[in-house]
Amino acid sequence: MSKDTYIRTRIQESTKNDFETICNSMNLVPSEQLRFMIEMFVADNHGSENNPYKVHIYKPEDYDYGVWRVTVTLKTPSDGEWMGAPIPFELPDLPYRIIQSDPEYRAVVARRSDGMAVLGGRFDNGFWRGHVRTNGREESTNPISIEQVEEAIREVLDKAFKNFHQYGKFEIEQKKREEQYKDARNIVEWIQYKLIWTKNAKLAISGDVTPGIYGLNIVEGYCDSFEGGLYVISRNISGAKGHVDRHHLYITKYDDWIKYMIKVEMN
Repeated sequence: MSKDTYIRTRIQESTKNDFETICNSMNLVPSEQLRFMIEMFVADNHGSENNPYKVHIYKPEDYDYGVWRVTVTLKTPSDGEWMGAPIPFELPDLPYRIIQSDPEYRAVVARRSDGMAVLGGRFDNGFWRGHVRTNGREESTNPISIEQVEEAIREVLDKAFKNFHQYGKFEIEQKKREEQYKDARNIVEWIQYKLIWTKNAKLAISGDVTPGIYGLNIVEGYCDSFEGGLYVISRNISGAKGHVDRHHLYITKYDDWIKYMIKVEMN
């Protein structure tokens, strides 16, 4: 970015005057202070647009030396839930550091190393809050830096989200398979009972092109794809016995078949 590049914005005149007054009282050049604030904002948030959460560790003025406040904010609050319940996560176990959840963000979790029940964390409305303390060392000589603490928190969160959402994806796929199996059983029954089908003309009165096959049709099989769904394989039997169409198979999405095809009552 060139030095003469600038950002324009509209603010109230009173706010502009207050900003300049404060800067002057602190012997700061307003334009330089504004540039510094923008650069700090970019540095603090660079990459967060692609990250599902933000970890913020800081030391409030009234906190004792060696005690830090830590917050995690989810970009999408629902990411911290599975089936309407908060996703629990284990807190990092680091030497010379104690990491604890605030009371309203605590959850009992099974420790990965030995399965013991320990206090971990959970999200509430997209937030988790807790504290980090130095333990057994002065803060100035603690070998585990706050940057390492943040990285450890990110690791446990990434594992928790991955485990729960992968499991959730598996559950959804499993349910999809079960529903698809039921639909496949319906197709098998149509084949066994040699049902005859035709396109429901009442659904085609709009003139739009819609799925379905006119004439007399029998179902001969199905094919499935858990990504693409279930398909009905059918044959049109309306033509003459030697007609080429009698050797043509039609493939129709199961949902389209249910919507646009009707059974033909044969006397």
